[in-house]
Amino acid sequence: MPNTDVAARLAAFAQGTQLAVPDATTERIKQALRSWRTQQATKSGKPPYIYLYDRTIEQMAQQAPETMAQLARIDGIGPAKLESYGEQLLEIIGQAASS
Repeated sequence: MPNTDVAARLAAFAQGTQLAVPDATTERIKQALRSWRTQQATKSGKPPYIYLYDRTIEQMAQQAPETMAQLARIDGIGPAKLESYGEQLLEIIGQAASS
């Protein structure tokens, strides 16, 4: 029933929320975000959780934000992370979701 899916997505969009993405996509996004987090931690010598908490990665993978406004609603993404890494994170999520 594609019409039901479209209607649900439109309703979610109108409310400013998103539907959960499929499991395979969720796993790709999580893997991509963890890889990015590890690379950042290795470069800086800081622990990975400084960049993203596991629960933040989980929420990002479930919601797959597509805009800075949607990303800003993720727990663990404050103004500093949004400013510093927002565009990178959206690109990583977009690439993982479309592959």
